[in-house]
Amino acid sequence: MEETGKYIIQQVPKIAEFHSVVMTTFSFDFHFFESQVLRLLKQKGVTSFNVMVDTSMLDKSIGFSTGHLKDICNHYSVHSVPCVGAFHPKIIFLAGKDDIMFIQGSGNITNGGHGKNHEIFSAYYANGSDQTLLPIIQETWDYIKSFLGSIKGIGASKILRLERECNLLNKVKPKPHSWNVITDDFSVASLYNEKTGIWNQVRELIPKETVKEIMVFSPFYDEDGTLLVMISNYFNCPIKAFLQPNRGIHPYKMPSDKNINLFSWESTFRSTVTTKKYLRKLHAKIFWFDTGEIQYCLFGSPNCTINAFGTEKSRGINDEFALLVKLKENNWMSVLGLDGDYKNIIPQSNEIIQKLEKNLEKESIEELRKVNILGVDQNEETLTIYITNFKEIRQVRLVIYNQWGEELEDFYINPNGNIIELQLKTRDYKAVAYVEILNLKGERISNKQIVNTYFDLWNSDPSEDNRNFIKLGSKIEIGGDGLFDVVDLLSTIQAKNDAKMNKTQKRIQIGSQKVIKLVT
Repeated sequence: MEETGKYIIQQVPKIAEFHSVVMTTFSFDFHFFESQVLRLLKQKGVTSFNVMVDTSMLDKSIGFSTGHLKDICNHYSVHSVPCVGAFHPKIIFLAGKDDIMFIQGSGNITNGGHGKNHEIFSAYYANGSDQTLLPIIQETWDYIKSFLGSIKGIGASKILRLERECNLLNKVKPKPHSWNVITDDFSVASLYNEKTGIWNQVRELIPKETVKEIMVFSPFYDEDGTLLVMISNYFNCPIKAFLQPNRGIHPYKMPSDKNINLFSWESTFRSTVTTKKYLRKLHAKIFWFDTGEIQYCLFGSPNCTINAFGTEKSRGINDEFALLVKLKENNWMSVLGLDGDYKNIIPQSNEIIQKLEKNLEKESIEELRKVNILGVDQNEETLTIYITNFKEIRQVRLVIYNQWGEELEDFYINPNGNIIELQLKTRDYKAVAYVEILNLKGERISNKQIVNTYFDLWNSDPSEDNRNFIKLGSKIEIGGDGLFDVVDLLSTIQAKNDAKMNKTQKRIQIGSQKVIKLVT
């Protein structure tokens, strides 16, 4: 929740060497990503870019805000991730050969999420010499990989390549949702909805009888305060819940509760020092549990809603990710600027925002009834589409668009499998940007899916050889004194190739006849 005005990507350490990034987000701003995130991470040496976005939100952006983009389909991959509720985690996962790091918090990949809003993030880093944080990093990677069933083709291969090109991944097997002791005064656990929900994970990790007070900061609450009341009933202690006037969804239908008091976000120190510049939206999600000697802080993507946390009997319908930290220091509320002379607030209905949120929930449910396009790969005129969830559909119309949302070509097809291969007729095949599937009435029955181009995305391969070739190209382009570096780099690449060839020849010479036959 810094007020420096810097984008969170600028906080990535310069000394670390990363080659790949996987990002998860609910909403996605293509133009912000290309102008800020992509540019800054390229400067830090990243070559492979992969983004996972909520299906409903991505559909709204594709074809509407994708014009004028320079790098779409060519330098990064964007994947649609369907979910019963919302695909809501906000994670930036960076990997190199011997460096690894993730940033998680409340901000989407938008100008607001990475700059203007009140957001909260935390970062965890490990390298070859310091692997203290590796278990929590590995668990986060395992969480990201759990969504790969929704991604097919070159997109999935790119993400898995990150793992193969990092020496630190898969070295440990963390126990999910358990405390990772970092120091005597600091421990951390990962919370996310899977078989169990976040609410039950909180109950397992925080002894309820020790909690003396709870503070909640969230832009969205259940209208009837369902989760707040559930927290009150379980912990039975005073709760301070903070609302931003005229923004978000307030618990305005919540019955009176002796433990719960509502306060204005604008009465916190954090709000007063930043609203002098411009009115910033509260988008951070923070749950603070004070036991006196020990403090627990939950922060990440979950709002104060049942959809995010779930109940004792069922997980939340949203896919969410958060961290729960355990601290012995008790001044962190002041460090974050969340102290102040708190003022009570009367919750507002904020009907326009309510309507927008309900429409999003409805669209998420409707998406589940559609055909899911899991990936689209393009190799010049050949298009390969990976699909699932076809139900009693005999003939459909597959439409191909450019990045402006203009139709380039269409095909009437009778799907009889999960992979469709088509030969494009248009001469302008380089203009292909995304596809969708319509029924014969012209109604969209699938998500929109960005195309991955084989030839252009080859440059994003994070293998060491490919990164060396990219460096080589840059040095040749620069010329001048860099020419001697080019010779050294070529010699290194040639030496590695010779070593690989010698290994292969040895294996063939000492191998069995069966192996030799297979090789030849």
